[in-house]
Amino acid sequence: MTTYTASSAGQTISLVAADDGVIENINLYPGRAELTRIFRVLVHEGENQVDIHGLPISLVDDSLRIEGLGRATICDVVVSHDDPDRVSALTSATTQVADLKRRRKELSMRISATQQSRSALETYLDTITADSTDVTSLGAIFEEHDKLAGVLDTRILDLEQEVSGVDQLIDTEKKNSQTSNAKQLTRKISITVFAQKAGKVKFNVKYRNRSRSKLDADIRDPGRYSEQRKAFNVALQSAHHSVYLRGKFWKNTKLTLETVTPSLSMTPPRITSWHLWVRDSRSHAYPIVAGMMGPPAIIQERSRSSSRSRSRSRSPRRRRRSHSTSPPPRMQHLQVAVTNNGGVMATFKVPGVVNLPSDAQQHNMTIAQLDLQADFIWYTIPSQDARTFIKAKIKNGSDYRFISGKVKTYVDGSFASTGTMPAVSPQDTFDFSLGIDPGIKVTYHSREKKAAQSGIYSKSTNHTFIQRISIHNAKSTPIKNLKVTDRIPISDDQRIEVRLISPALALPAATPATEKNSSSILKLKSKQSVSDAVKVSSSVTANWDGLGEQDVDQKALGKDGVVCWLVSLAAQERVTLVLQYDISHAEGLDVHGLP
Repeated sequence: MTTYTASSAGQTISLVAADDGVIENINLYPGRAELTRIFRVLVHEGENQVDIHGLPISLVDDSLRIEGLGRATICDVVVSHDDPDRVSALTSATTQVADLKRRRKELSMRISATQQSRSALETYLDTITADSTDVTSLGAIFEEHDKLAGVLDTRILDLEQEVSGVDQLIDTEKKNSQTSNAKQLTRKISITVFAQKAGKVKFNVKYRNRSRSKLDADIRDPGRYSEQRKAFNVALQSAHHSVYLRGKFWKNTKLTLETVTPSLSMTPPRITSWHLWVRDSRSHAYPIVAGMMGPPAIIQERSRSSSRSRSRSRSPRRRRRSHSTSPPPRMQHLQVAVTNNGGVMATFKVPGVVNLPSDAQQHNMTIAQLDLQADFIWYTIPSQDARTFIKAKIKNGSDYRFISGKVKTYVDGSFASTGTMPAVSPQDTFDFSLGIDPGIKVTYHSREKKAAQSGIYSKSTNHTFIQRISIHNAKSTPIKNLKVTDRIPISDDQRIEVRLISPALALPAATPATEKNSSSILKLKSKQSVSDAVKVSSSVTANWDGLGEQDVDQKALGKDGVVCWLVSLAAQERVTLVLQYDISHAEGLDVHGLP
């Protein structure tokens, strides 16, 4: 029930989630559920504080999103535990229900005892025989039997009626005070809104609940054999999604089953250089081993933008006057102004005055809302992780520096991932992880290895390695420019020679460590530039990693030995990529880093 209270800071509006809100949709993910609740509120002109009580204890704080419609501005959002007085009232109501249930059990026991007495009375009547009972006394016996039976029957009916009354009281208490899960509904959201004028506004409150869920399927009739296909027919009869949620029982709710698993603080893989070197008596350890064994770098994600935007207003354009009523504008979040932007840090000033109570709660305020340009990239590094990842390359088109922070990402309205965003300068780009695409299957096969020796006087050992990577687009839609990355070893000693055979990419220019060996991997191939891509097939091209990227030194292409393919696949199409290279060195040379 909605209640209004006046205070020095403005009007306080109290709502109960189950009574005053409507659940528009529930998106079920493995292990969590995202709810969308709609609240319609009558606000006064000026500052209003909207308190939404009775939210589940399993609410994930950093998942909260507040959107609104109406001529008002959202100034502050706070997620906290509910008021102690209200929680105590719910707990006392729960105790009252427990007392009623105890009373019902006592009545049921009295009914059972009375029914046993009634049964004993009938048993006594069955014991009367003609030999032991005079006919003249039967009238008194039957009269007394009817009298006792009537008393017992009346008592049973009265007790049953009293049980029915207790059941009604229990149902009423549960309905009025939500006592079925009172201890689970102890969270509160406080929204501070500044209304331009009095009227109705609408809030869309989205948040995630922790839950337990699973997706099962039933396979039926596995025994039928098809002579035409020479195989057994297996029928997938049904699939169902089981979910276990804590909180209020929900009725007439739209349900969306999400099969994607959100990526929570996931670190996508990154490939590093693979070095070969010779260990001899003059060197006990090669200093670049750390480069080969180093930990993967984190491709981080962005948070809500932290600078002021020059973007256009989101409110709808003014329309010509007509008899139809225009829809309410989209509610804006209060945005701050940048008062200092010296390039190292930015200073933000909140317009007007605000009320910040000393309540030991976190108050959330919007810095800016920006619309940024982004390119989506599918990529996989199967030597490190056979899954296919999605990332967005986003450009900071604003004039201000983004500060680092936590972030939640949504793709097509569905929750995708969480993570952090690095600090980003104006007009700079950054990568933003969007999780995993389970529809692309990648298989990294076992590496094939062949060894041979050659030479008469000066013998050498030659190793040939073949790595195959199979990719299957299991989706019903095509995919373009899937980036597949792998690596070949690079020689840090002139006595070790590495030759790339497939794909036939040009090799980078020589470095001082290897330029004396004309047959090294780092010898430049004739008639081909290191920046040239090679067409492997009609749907596959290969090039050195970093080709054409602004943040990569194009003069250093290929020097890290990282090769990538750009693959385009139709729906359900498969392709196999081949990486082949040779490693040659003098016989007896102690080469470290060989696979």
